[in-house]
Amino acid sequence: MKEKKTPFIKIFASVITIFACICITVFPERYIPSAKKGILLWANNVLPVLFPFFFCTALLTKIGALDDFGQMCDKPTKKLFRCGGETAYVFLMSIISGYPVGAKLISELYAEKRIDKYEATRASCLCSTSGPLFVIGTVGTCMFGNKSAGYILFATHIFSALICGKIFCFYGDFNKSYVSRKKQREQKNVLYECVYSSIISILVVGGFICVFYVLSDILCDFKITYPLEFVIGKIIGNINAQGLIKGLIECTNGCSVLSKSPSALSVSLACGLISFGGLSVLFQSIVFLKKAKVNVGIFILSKIIQFIVSMLLCFIVVSIINVF
Repeated sequence: MKEKKTPFIKIFASVITIFACICITVFPERYIPSAKKGILLWANNVLPVLFPFFFCTALLTKIGALDDFGQMCDKPTKKLFRCGGETAYVFLMSIISGYPVGAKLISELYAEKRIDKYEATRASCLCSTSGPLFVIGTVGTCMFGNKSAGYILFATHIFSALICGKIFCFYGDFNKSYVSRKKQREQKNVLYECVYSSIISILVVGGFICVFYVLSDILCDFKITYPLEFVIGKIIGNINAQGLIKGLIECTNGCSVLSKSPSALSVSLACGLISFGGLSVLFQSIVFLKKAKVNVGIFILSKIIQFIVSMLLCFIVVSIINVF
């Protein structure tokens, strides 16, 4: 962004950063353990799951193994979402493995000149999803203690992504000659490149988790979000308001709070948070999407719409089925 257009954003970001540095310096006994918890969360739950996916998807992209799959899915994806067949593969891997695999794959496809920036933007609105392991296993079964709720969460979350993909399919031009399959150039050290890029990517993800884990604790300790929680709490209840605000920063933490008061509303709010991803996941995705010159404003707007759509869909389904 240009300096003249973003003075408020830069000032706000600077104030938050300086405040966080002061808090960590003055209260190291409180926030250094918070950083360690974030790193342990990454090491125990994120690294073992995401790293193999990062490596395998990078390898498939490098060796051009997606051509047949892309050609098979070309017609339906072009007709429905104005995207080439590779987008179907990105969407499939995104719903299997979760954030931020979809964003990373989009950046790789752009680097391989398989898609342009307009198609990358459209694909980002469709292929930014969480995975079943987190949604059904962690949130539905472990947190809410209801596997049926987990299936509803996952189904409405994925359906909301498809709706967003359709809404934003009209963005930008569709250069058919650009998205046609490119003959892959001969590459050396493919395995090294895949391992290296996967390690860098997974470290970036870990850094964001650690930073936002600490930031979330700072905001809660100093009750910076309390006025907003108080206002929203008057409408949806204190626990739901607390879970919503925390979840907008870090999704897992917010879903955990919401699960303390299981209801159609709390499950629906959890679905919205999963679809939005929280600021931590949002910035993880943006790091990769910027490499593909994705319109970040469109991407953020799509996540907000996905938050609203998934929440409403989940509330309707849970109320009809009467899970709780």
